[in-house]
Amino acid sequence: MKILIDNGHGRATAGKRSPVWPDGKQLFEYEFNRDIARRMHEALTARGTDSVPVVPEIDDIPLAERTRRVNEIAAQVGPENCLLVSIHVNAGGGTGWEAWTSVGETEADNYATIFYEEAARAFPEQRMRMDTTDGDPDKEAHFYLLRHTTCPAIITENFFMDTEADCRLILSEEGRKRVADMHVSALLRCIEYHRNKYPVAMKIYYDSKLAKSLLFGSFKTCMFFGVVLTEYTALSEKVKRHEGIHVRQYWECLAASVVLWFLLHVGAALLGGHVSAWWLLFVPTTFYLLYGVEWLISYVYHILQGDARDRWNDAAYHASAFEMEAYAHEAEANYLSSRRWFAFVKYYGKL
Repeated sequence: MKILIDNGHGRATAGKRSPVWPDGKQLFEYEFNRDIARRMHEALTARGTDSVPVVPEIDDIPLAERTRRVNEIAAQVGPENCLLVSIHVNAGGGTGWEAWTSVGETEADNYATIFYEEAARAFPEQRMRMDTTDGDPDKEAHFYLLRHTTCPAIITENFFMDTEADCRLILSEEGRKRVADMHVSALLRCIEYHRNKYPVAMKIYYDSKLAKSLLFGSFKTCMFFGVVLTEYTALSEKVKRHEGIHVRQYWECLAASVVLWFLLHVGAALLGGHVSAWWLLFVPTTFYLLYGVEWLISYVYHILQGDARDRWNDAAYHASAFEMEAYAHEAEANYLSSRRWFAFVKYYGKL
């Protein structure tokens, strides 16, 4: 999972600063956001986590450009494999910590809940500002960055710069360390959540020209040699799980065929024979060979059974052990994290 870190505003952004307190201290929001983003990036990098600063510049970068940068990265690795966190400081005379996501039920809600849990743990003495009317703690709004980024996105508002107690907390080294550490802890949990949800490293190519060339009829998405191709610009979680099951099946078939070739090679060598390495060229096609043979057997079976002609192909497709497993479990959110190896085998023989 790739973590995208956005530090809000820039040094010339008007109004984004605290009052000057009696001791002469003042907080500039861009500086705080930049400092927290730097600490987060360094801590995540030290842990081997893939994190990217979205705005390395000290000047303010327009929201449209920030969004473009985020979406460009998301297109490369898949929106479901990115999480954007935008760092801010609140204002308006309140107190406490809060997080925002886009309007509606989204994947970002799950990540934001993790952030709230970590914020409450890191700052037990502070108020957690929540909106639980929709069943989760985060607040929602049509903020530009949340609305126009293709990947899950969260804005964190780290206390109030115009409330003296809040401001002094985040002016201090201790306070900043607590804020940065909290974000890192939350992100590590988000990565673990993502790993459990997508246990197969699955690359999805959206709006794929190859998909448009290969697929026909009502088929718009397919698993192609371990990656997913789709004509769509987005996929539902259900479809992602369906194709994720096929990705797992593909790699299991490939691994099994390599092991089989090795055993045949060793056996032949012991008997004074030889198994050509050229057979390894067929290894990547094992999944498709098994799929095709099973489809053909089922297709012929339904012809002999006297089924209606327009049902032959559809019946053969749904009779595939690969498809039976995928359809049986595509609605189960945690199926891939608990799935046994070669789970599709138990579906063989069902025509």
